[in-house]
Amino acid sequence: MVEFWIYDVVFLALFVAWILYFLKKNEKTLDKEGWMYMYRTKGGINLINKIGTKYKKSLGYLRYVIVITGYFLMAGIVYLFGVTVVRYLREPWITDVIKAPPVAPLIPYFPQLFGLEGFFPNFYFTYFLVAIAIVAFVHEFSHGIFMKFAKIKIKSTGIVFLGPILGAFVEENKKSFDGKGKFNRLSVLGAGVFANVVTGIIFLFLAWGLFNVAYVSHGYTVTDYAYTAVPVGSILSMENYSEELIMVETTFGNYFWLQDYDFYVEDDYVKLYLDSPAIHKGIEGNIVLFNGEKVTGRDQFQGFFDGLKPGDQLILKTVVEDGREYYYGITLAEHPGDNETGFLGIVGGGLDPKAGLGEFSIYSLLLYLKGSAVDYQPVYSFFGFLFNLLWWIVIINFLVALFNMLPLGILDGGQFFYVSILGITKSDKFSKGAYKFITWLIAYSFLVLMLVWAWRVFF
Repeated sequence: MVEFWIYDVVFLALFVAWILYFLKKNEKTLDKEGWMYMYRTKGGINLINKIGTKYKKSLGYLRYVIVITGYFLMAGIVYLFGVTVVRYLREPWITDVIKAPPVAPLIPYFPQLFGLEGFFPNFYFTYFLVAIAIVAFVHEFSHGIFMKFAKIKIKSTGIVFLGPILGAFVEENKKSFDGKGKFNRLSVLGAGVFANVVTGIIFLFLAWGLFNVAYVSHGYTVTDYAYTAVPVGSILSMENYSEELIMVETTFGNYFWLQDYDFYVEDDYVKLYLDSPAIHKGIEGNIVLFNGEKVTGRDQFQGFFDGLKPGDQLILKTVVEDGREYYYGITLAEHPGDNETGFLGIVGGGLDPKAGLGEFSIYSLLLYLKGSAVDYQPVYSFFGFLFNLLWWIVIINFLVALFNMLPLGILDGGQFFYVSILGITKSDKFSKGAYKFITWLIAYSFLVLMLVWAWRVFF
């Protein structure tokens, strides 16, 4: 059976060929701005005019929600950006874990290109094209609706080409836009990101529904062994315990670490594994059978241990990613916190996406289908393809909503920041100065991040 990525690469090649043909055929009607080609049309204006005039009352109320959301998004992205810069500069280990540059383009196959397969699902060109089309349409269309509501003249709508990357735009009359009140301008600037947030939430619910219907439990995923943080100063000695383990003697007792793995040290504490049956046996993969009984959920798996004592024996069956199966005969040890309770010593992440939307959202947006207490697989492979597509639509909508409110000159957030300062100070000179200052501060911060990354990786 031919793998999907082969079809996807062929589709990418055909799509690029079509784009080149389209640009060549319409070169006389395209406007070129830098590397971009803009195909202008008034085709979308009729629909914008219809919605912008028919639902005036609802749009009037919605403006307040949009502006408030814009400020929340701006505060959120400024905080996240600041924390990211400080942590990246202060904590060199981040570069050891994530080799990708801190500013990486969202392009097809970027998880494979930048070594991020463990953090993200496959990002096929098909996913990219569908997700970007949805994101761009709702973003720009919303700008246009609130331009119409505010009686801002719209010159044109159209498609922008940046190589094989497509986008959309709604081009306002700059003089008409600048002549409107500050609140109207803020609502227009914030409308795009607000639409992306709403779209992301809608597709999140669609993904949740699909997941609950089309995915079944594949066991309890072992993501780590039971561990603790030990002061570095308490370490007395280290010695090879076996081919897989290092024994670490401390003033608190003996702990273990895996051979050929770097120690994780933070704030003078080191992560060490507890002495447990799991680490001695080297349990890995998804636990699918517990004493012959199928594992169907997190709570069920944890319930198997109720009443088990130290010395009790059990047999576990696991399946690893390539399909290999392992059986483990286990004798439970004493639990570190209760010598009457049996202790296996595995960590499963503690999240089950079918336990509720709250866990699903965290699980799907941050951990995807890895690092969960319960591993799920689609009933048919097509459902997996569709879930990944929905996942990327959600992620990209939320990323665009956040990143676009960064107070950077080329983004909506830059103009949003400028108009906000203008509304507070009433001084155009001061507002433009603040706008330029924050733009250059963020731009130089990005440059510093890239230089630090390059130094750590190449030197």
